[in-house]
Amino acid sequence: MISVVTVNFNTAHHVLRSLETLSMDSHPRIAQAIIIDNASSDDSREQLAHLQGKVQIEWNQQNIGFGRANNQAIEQVDTAYVCLVNPDVRLTDKSLTTMAEYVDAHPDVAAVGCAMVSRDGEVAAESFRYQPTKTASIAKYLHVPKGVRRALGMPDYYMDLDALKDQTEPVDVDILSGACMLMRVEAFREVGGFDPEFFLYWEDTDLSVRLRQKGWKLHVLPTVEAIHFKTSSQSRQSVQFWLQFGRSMGLYFKKRAQESL
Repeated sequence: MISVVTVNFNTAHHVLRSLETLSMDSHPRIAQAIIIDNASSDDSREQLAHLQGKVQIEWNQQNIGFGRANNQAIEQVDTAYVCLVNPDVRLTDKSLTTMAEYVDAHPDVAAVGCAMVSRDGEVAAESFRYQPTKTASIAKYLHVPKGVRRALGMPDYYMDLDALKDQTEPVDVDILSGACMLMRVEAFREVGGFDPEFFLYWEDTDLSVRLRQKGWKLHVLPTVEAIHFKTSSQSRQSVQFWLQFGRSMGLYFKKRAQESL
């Protein structure tokens, strides 16, 4: 069975729409849904209050970050699998069942992701990611155009979507997106869950690396889709977003450097 975990911060309207796609008819293996509210300052409590009793809601007194909030929820589950679902993600029918059945049949796979698509149906590059190098990450952070990166011989941050556009077989990836990830609870606990030092961003990259270091595999199922609206609580154009993204990126590479000592 599957526990579904969603972390909310000022996005209750998206949480409600996301939950609409998580009915038992569409996803019969769901055992429970847990919402962790990270001290939202909007009307999230009022919007979500009617769900109490139908889903488990915990109201944090302060924003403890994405990774720690997920850890808080997963500490409580007793299902074999947990699926992390961002508020701005809409799952398609039977997607969780398909993902869980795949992991059932592949005992060496810790977690699976799906093809994340935009509202226009375009597959997002975030679906298929390499383990990031420092050069590729800085180029992404600075918005260096793809043509310039290729001309300079810089390593890629994402896998080649053109080469994967007709792919139907599972894809072995280095990194899974935390926006929609179904994983074995045992594997998550084996590596100690998300590193709480990451407040926001890069925590899924760090978790993916640590799972693979333990010998687990990570796969993406390209025939399973989830719509990602990318309407997070932080605008990707804001200074706050880039400061937090840069801080987490620095923390990630500091950890990797310490591991190599």
